[in-house]
Amino acid sequence: MNYKSVLHFLIGHTFSSACYILSALLISGTVARAEERLEAITPLNSNVLTPRPSTIPSVRTAEIYIKQLNLYRERFDADATHLSLADSVQIGLTKSPLLGAAYSAIQQEEYTVKAKVRKNYPSLTLSDLQPFLGKVYTSDYSTTRSQSQSYEYNNENDTYTPVTSSVVDSTSSEEQYYQLGPYFTLTWTFFNPTLWAQTSAAQQDLFRERLSFDVSARGLLLNIQEAYLELQSNYYLVKSFEEIFLINQDQVDYVEARYKAGLSNIGELDQSKNQLFQQASELVDYYQQYFESAYKLAALLDLPQSSIVVPDTPLAKGNPWTLPLDETVEQALNLREEIMVYLAEADAAIWNARAAMREYLPEFSFQGFAYGYYEWDGTTKSSSSGVEPYQSTYKNGAWGLGVSWNIFDFGVYAAESQSYEASAKQKKFQADSERLKVKKQI
Repeated sequence: MNYKSVLHFLIGHTFSSACYILSALLISGTVARAEERLEAITPLNSNVLTPRPSTIPSVRTAEIYIKQLNLYRERFDADATHLSLADSVQIGLTKSPLLGAAYSAIQQEEYTVKAKVRKNYPSLTLSDLQPFLGKVYTSDYSTTRSQSQSYEYNNENDTYTPVTSSVVDSTSSEEQYYQLGPYFTLTWTFFNPTLWAQTSAAQQDLFRERLSFDVSARGLLLNIQEAYLELQSNYYLVKSFEEIFLINQDQVDYVEARYKAGLSNIGELDQSKNQLFQQASELVDYYQQYFESAYKLAALLDLPQSSIVVPDTPLAKGNPWTLPLDETVEQALNLREEIMVYLAEADAAIWNARAAMREYLPEFSFQGFAYGYYEWDGTTKSSSSGVEPYQSTYKNGAWGLGVSWNIFDFGVYAAESQSYEASAKQKKFQADSERLKVKKQI
């Protein structure tokens, strides 16, 4: 479009005074409202020079937009970060905290599965006979009282009188020695149906978290693409309007030169400037829209808040979708992770229900015990025999088959199993609802 030719044609005609007054009033009101929006969104720089006086009030107000426009241009040039769509996707997928949290959830479930599996292996524990290694002090003190009865002869009346006497006997003993008392326990639960079902449930939880990660990654990828497309649209809108604005700015200079040469009147000059200032206010709005879309993309990419992303990838038309509707719906129902997440949760609930019912089955294990103590540098001190040194050793061991069987619990685990079964039905219904949602989206 030849904008200069159009403007030359308009300037070549003389405006009547009535049209001039009407246009001035309309533009004055438009720019005044735009000034209120600008002051509410972006504070003006106090160091910006005061615009020169004009013949109508709207011109002074609109010149403020020129100053603000220059500030936006400087900011655009200083903080620009050029990124292509592929670079944006790579940065978003590697730096997103949302994906980091989803990956941590996967690791958590992986270690949960490992813990369940490793419970099938034997375990060896070490305890003690208190203390495991240390010095022991014991003391014992006892007192016994015994009574004896005898008869004394009385010469006066030639009789025997019974006499009772008491004897107190006290004994005491003290021991002190060093002790080493280990207690080893070996256990291997080789038949545990409950644990096997719990392991299967944990594996389904792991599968669910992996699907949730795929959902998060796909959602983030879609958000990045949409934000980048919005940024591209606003970028080319700003660039196109910048070209139009520069053309009109040259035209204003041309009209002003004609006015100074006496070839046009003041009405034509102010009308031309008002049109330029109105375009400046619109261009400021376009810059603000661009900055908002740039900040939105920077937030998705976890970039600093001051970053202004500039798209390097040009706008291009995408490839058309070639699959028919029926195949598209079928492919979506087979591949959408949201549906498979609910199905994985249902399978996990079913395995948890089986694990609860298997609590009523016995668990068989191999058990072995080995314990003992060794006492050395011991001394025994008693009131009867004095101090005597000693040392001793004691050993004991056993192994065999162990069993644990929850025979009756008033149906606690049965109710827990029914709760898991109800949860599995709920997840299946949610999967059906998600299928309907997918069909509606397509």
